[in-house]
Amino acid sequence: MSLHPALSQFFRYISAPLLIFCLMLAEKAEAEAESVYQLALLEPSVLGDPSYQRRMRKLDANRTTAVKIMEWVDDTHAEWSEDITYLGSYLDQLMGGTDKAEAENKSYLKIDLDLYHSKFEDTEFEPKVRFRLDLPVLKERLRLVFESEPDQAKDLGERKLGAFPTTQNSTTNDDIYASFRYWIEADKWTSLSFDSGVRVRARPDIFSRARGVRSWSMTDLWLFRFSQELFWFESRGLGTQTQFDFDRPLKERFLFRKTIALDWSERDARYDLINQFSLFHNYNEVTALQYAVGMQSDYQSNQALARNYFAHITFRSRLYKDWLYYQFNSGVEYAREHQFQANPFITVRLEILFSDDAGKKLHSALH
Repeated sequence: MSLHPALSQFFRYISAPLLIFCLMLAEKAEAEAESVYQLALLEPSVLGDPSYQRRMRKLDANRTTAVKIMEWVDDTHAEWSEDITYLGSYLDQLMGGTDKAEAENKSYLKIDLDLYHSKFEDTEFEPKVRFRLDLPVLKERLRLVFESEPDQAKDLGERKLGAFPTTQNSTTNDDIYASFRYWIEADKWTSLSFDSGVRVRARPDIFSRARGVRSWSMTDLWLFRFSQELFWFESRGLGTQTQFDFDRPLKERFLFRKTIALDWSERDARYDLINQFSLFHNYNEVTALQYAVGMQSDYQSNQALARNYFAHITFRSRLYKDWLYYQFNSGVEYAREHQFQANPFITVRLEILFSDDAGKKLHSALH
């Protein structure tokens, strides 16, 4: 969901101070580490030196300031996360929710601060807010869900190539989707659900959708994952989203993946296809990289056309705990709208998550 122009301008002004604030936290943490390191290395006889004592007092003061800043950040984040969960629980109680409402509340608020630049597009800053209020209604299976920008509202390029310049001009909306979602228990499916609801806007848009994910071990080395979504919107008609992933671990920290993603739209009589080869590198517990090449094409009016060829590298790392991450994406694309001329690009993203749900946390892994 894109922000209102006034909020967008607000985030435009606070983004730079926010980044500086994050760097300041890192600098303070480094001062704290230096203080401990110096204490461990110095000889006991040096502890009585007046110059050393002055330095230690300065380091201790920096450490105290850093600790206070970190405590304020943690307290503020915890308070916002609790408020989001409380809102979901309060709404659930108004509708006669169960006693498990708070424990099963999977509500969250996610803020993305994106900065784009490419050869054919001007530098653009775009803050985005995504949220979901997830309310238990009947035990654990039936839930009332309010969310912004679900995957069914995005085309294939937006979902899979969101950091690319050619997808930045895609139409987005500020609509809210409200639905009853029913989770189906199945031994062979990791995720199986059905929901029906309405897209809230000036002219309500009724929709229904179903989703399932299943994995198979093809051999000792290869894992196959299948994802299928079927949806119907009154404004868009029937559509499907299909994805096939073929995974093979290469080493302890490397994973090779071949991805085929296909979208179909009944009303447009159109197929969109992405073929991609990826190598994922989990560098350590807080940092990960992805190297990918692929192409995007479409089929309409009995004609198949290549839309985009691309290669890119994504670097993702944790900035603080499990709710503040940053990500860099750099690459080149050869899009049909630019006559397949090389269009190098770079995207920088800062992600902030507010949630009390232990299962809804940011991760460094890109797969």
